[in-house]
Amino acid sequence: MKREIIHIPPEHLPSIDELPGDLVLLARGIEAYRPGQGVAMALFLSQVFAGIGVYIRNADDFFRRIRDRAIRRDYDAGARVKELALKNRLSTRRIEQILAEPPSPAESADRQLKLF
Repeated sequence: MKREIIHIPPEHLPSIDELPGDLVLLARGIEAYRPGQGVAMALFLSQVFAGIGVYIRNADDFFRRIRDRAIRRDYDAGARVKELALKNRLSTRRIEQILAEPPSPAESADRQLKLF
């Protein structure tokens, strides 16, 4: 059964400190990234996931794969290792290690020429 989302006009939204429990933490996190939207988004998420224990996993591996893919793409486009190290705040050795790692199967499929 799909819940109806209650939309509160911006002028009637509570302050962050008026939110109950963990919604304060959620609203502050959103507010840091999207100023002015923290309370509204926290209330929206509380309605969508009402009563469900939501686990938010650490996405470091996901972001690292995206970064490494961008490093390979920039390198293939002609960027030098030292430039990539400065741009990504990594050592030149780490950039070399990233470039030496085999690409993921999805990346390999993207780079492989199609015969038909």
